[in-house]
Amino acid sequence: MDGSARDLSAGQGGRICDGPECGVLGREVHELNGTMIWLCRAHARQIKAGKALQPARRINPGKLCDFGREIATDMEPCQREASTRGLCKGHAQQKRAGRPLKPLEGQVEACTYTACERPSHSAGLCKGHYAQKARGKELQPLKAITVIRVCTFPDCGRPHSANGLCDSHDYQRRKNQELRPIGSTFGKSKDPCAQPECTQLKWAKGLCRAHYTQQHRGQPLRPRRQDVEKKLCQVEGCEKPRHSRGYCSTHARRFEKYGDPLFNSREEHVRDDGWVLCRLCEKWKDPGDYPVQGISRRPGRRAGRLCRNCRSLQRHSITPERFENLLLMQDNSCAICRATLSRGPDTHIDHDHNCCPNANSCGRCIRGILCGNCNKALGLMRDDANILLSAAQYLANGGFRPNS
Repeated sequence: MDGSARDLSAGQGGRICDGPECGVLGREVHELNGTMIWLCRAHARQIKAGKALQPARRINPGKLCDFGREIATDMEPCQREASTRGLCKGHAQQKRAGRPLKPLEGQVEACTYTACERPSHSAGLCKGHYAQKARGKELQPLKAITVIRVCTFPDCGRPHSANGLCDSHDYQRRKNQELRPIGSTFGKSKDPCAQPECTQLKWAKGLCRAHYTQQHRGQPLRPRRQDVEKKLCQVEGCEKPRHSRGYCSTHARRFEKYGDPLFNSREEHVRDDGWVLCRLCEKWKDPGDYPVQGISRRPGRRAGRLCRNCRSLQRHSITPERFENLLLMQDNSCAICRATLSRGPDTHIDHDHNCCPNANSCGRCIRGILCGNCNKALGLMRDDANILLSAAQYLANGGFRPNS
């Protein structure tokens, strides 16, 4: 049988693992040399990895729970046997659930075997003696509890991991670093930074984190931004911090655009009566001559300082001179219906949508100036000459005339 069949009842009939020098209950059934054997999880992993069965590594058998000894020393020590990371199963479950460790309810009786002080596990016996009984052996004294190996670095006290060192010191060794105490003053020093007038604590190489970063980047050491007194905008009465050129962001933008940090475009382009100066045609016009935009913050929700006509000229890439010449050629009337154009909202520039399908135009596909109704009619007829001829024939015939 290849693989395993796990039995969650911890071994039917109390079968003990058939691995060498193992007294743990079997959890899985495996086939070895044509024989079905019960194995614990540790020996089952050896079989799955294709290794020969060897005695499983047992760390400190019979060691009591660290609760009350290494952890929460102000509480009564736990008398249960350690199972996971130095804790018994109950305290390990509390730790995994993120709950504070506290004493477990219920008393733990000692093993009934003579001179055995280990906590009982089942049938009044500890795990070791219960395993002897389950395998049919005569109960014998168990081996002494092994001593935990600790890191060889002086005054470390952490559990051994590899090469005589704990995890942290072994990591320092692998990185070819000088072994130093774990949790040392590196990055946690109470000494001030070596840079003059710096109030921060030393972080590395005698410098605080900011100055160490400057040194690491090859930059000259300079005061931290937080230590430099914030300078205000040099415009009188402005309390905003400086941004560039000695001004705040608002005054610096005005200085770069108009050459004067106090320039106010509203005062220059809006008169007392509310009329606005168009920046393209440079004419004073009523706010109603400007397009309205729902999200605009300007008075009347104006879209900007371009009047409606200039905005249309800009969108169609046409100059005012060319626009006037087209109107003059059309006798100031619509190119289709010959209605007089007032150069107001009812005046539209028509372009070929085959060239520029959007509302904007390149300027080379301008076809003429139309009134609003004619321009909409062309759009509704999809700029198709055949549809327009069919519509004209329809109107000439007085409606639909089926062929006789």
